[in-house]
Amino acid sequence: MRPDDLKSRITAIIMMFVVAVSVMAFPCSKTYAASGSTGSKITFKESNFRKLKNRTVRGRSLGINLRSMIGESSGGYSIVQGGCTDGKYAYYLMVSGSTQHGRVLKVRMKDKKVVKRSGVLNTWHGNGMTYDSKRKRLVVIAREDRKQEITCIDANTLKITKQQNVRYTHYKDAGIYSMSPYHQRQGLAAIAYVKKYDCYIALERVAHNLIIINPNNFQAIGFAVTRISSDYPGTFQAMDADEKYVYLLLSQYQSDPSAQPYNIILAIDWNSEKMLPVVNAKHRDRVYAKYAWYCGNKKDGKQDAVIRVKTPYEAENIYHIKQKGTRGKGHFYLSEYHGHSVYSNGRYQYFGRDDYVYDLGTF
Repeated sequence: MRPDDLKSRITAIIMMFVVAVSVMAFPCSKTYAASGSTGSKITFKESNFRKLKNRTVRGRSLGINLRSMIGESSGGYSIVQGGCTDGKYAYYLMVSGSTQHGRVLKVRMKDKKVVKRSGVLNTWHGNGMTYDSKRKRLVVIAREDRKQEITCIDANTLKITKQQNVRYTHYKDAGIYSMSPYHQRQGLAAIAYVKKYDCYIALERVAHNLIIINPNNFQAIGFAVTRISSDYPGTFQAMDADEKYVYLLLSQYQSDPSAQPYNIILAIDWNSEKMLPVVNAKHRDRVYAKYAWYCGNKKDGKQDAVIRVKTPYEAENIYHIKQKGTRGKGHFYLSEYHGHSVYSNGRYQYFGRDDYVYDLGTF
C-alpha cells in the first residue's frame, strides 16, 4: 500500500481544521431514518473496560506462509491484504499485484489447516476486511476508482454476494454538512465490524476520521473525528475495533527506522456511547447520529495508547478474539507481507513474495 503523497497530507491538515469548525458550529436537531431494526436496549458502562497504556509487544510467528497455503506463485495471488476472524477460522485476502483481484484463504485457527480457498474475486486491492458475525459475511473495501465500494463475501461459500458504494444520503445533517463531498472523494482505508452496535466503522483514507456505517444499506450514520494524521503520517494498513476502542495499524516500513522502528497500533477510544441513541431508537428504522464527535478518552481526537509491534516486515492486517471476563481484552493477531529479491544462477532474477502470521498475545 502506498503512503499518502504530500498533497494529500496538506489536504488532510486543512480538512482537520474544517472538521473541527463543523463539529462545533453545526449541531443538528434532526434525525433521519435508515433501514435496520433495533433490539433490546443497549447500554455502555466505561468502568466495564480496561484502559490501554503504551506498550511494546513482540510478535510470535505461527510458522505458516499464506502464499504457500493458498497455492500461488510469487507472481500470482500472493500479497496478503485484508484479514479477519470469526473466532474459529481466520480469513485472508490474497491479492494479485497485476490484476488487483483477490482470492480468500480460510484457515482453521486451532491447527492452522486450510479449510477452503476461493476462486478469483473482483475485490480490487482489498486492503481492509472484517467479519460481520450477524450476517456471516466478510466485508471488504476497495481502493482508487472504487474507493467507496464495499464488497460482501459469504463466509461459507467464499463467493461475492453484494457490492455497493457507501451512501451519504442526508449525511450533511449529521453536523458536518460542508464535508460530505470531501468524504466521498478521499475514500476508505480500512473497516471493522462491532457486534454490540451492529455497525461498521471505516477509516477515511486521508483525514483518518471514522465513518460509522449501517450494515443493511451501507448508509453513513455517524462521524467521529481524530487528530492523528500529523503525529503519525505512516501508512494506515488496517484496523480492528470493539465497543470501546478502534485499533489502527500503521506500518513505517519506508521511513527512517530510527524514528519509528516498529509497526504500531494506535488504540483510540471511539466514544461509542455517542451511538446509543441511534441503536436504541424506538421506531423501527435506524437514525443518524445527531452530532459529530471527537474520539479519545480526553475527547481531543488523539490516541489513548501506542502499541509498538516488534515484527520484521510490512504489516497488512490486524484482528482479535475477545477474551471473556477480562474487561474487554482481546487476543490479537497480525499478518505481514515480505517482498524480496530472489538470488538464482548468480544474480537476482525475480521478485519473491511471502506472507506470515504473528501472534501478538492478549492486551
